Amino acid sequence: MIRVRSAKTDADLEAWIHVRRVVVPNSSAGTVELHRAREKPERLLLLAELDGDLAGSGVSDRSELPDRFYLVARVLPEVRRRGVGTALFHPLAEHAAGFGVDKLSTEVEDDGSRAFAEHFGFGETDGEVEQVKRLAQPQSPSPPPEGLEIVTIAERPDLRRGRLSACP
Repeated sequence: MIRVRSAKTDADLEAWIHVRRVVVPNSSAGTVELHRAREKPERLLLLAELDGDLAGSGVSDRSELPDRFYLVARVLPEVRRRGVGTALFHPLAEHAAGFGVDKLSTEVEDDGSRAFAEHFGFGETDGEVEQVKRLAQPQSPSPPPEGLEIVTIAERPDLRRGRLSACP
């Protein structure tokens, strides 16, 4: 059985942070204190349990773009494809709709997440990747540190993270 509830207590927020760290290991998950400081009516943090065990988390919040909300449903890898993401998605989207927006955006990390987002009507809108370094004068690049490999997106398209949006 899937149970979805708000993440309210410090223990809930620690669980929410845990899911993010497992699902998106190369991204900051913040701290309980940071999440407490971000509390506002527009922000909803959810936890999902499957048969009593932590299975996923979700967030719905106003986007930096004024006409939309941002939402993400994250599911621990070992319990994916069992309805947890869908159970999180619906209340996250309903929360956003309660604020009068009709556009949602999300980010995906892998092909499975992309397929999930596309199932709910999301499509890619921003595939831009940019890294800028302003130089006073042209310089030859230094070799990368030992053990670090620099590749282009063309060489490793699996590293590209897409931004998806949906307009119901």
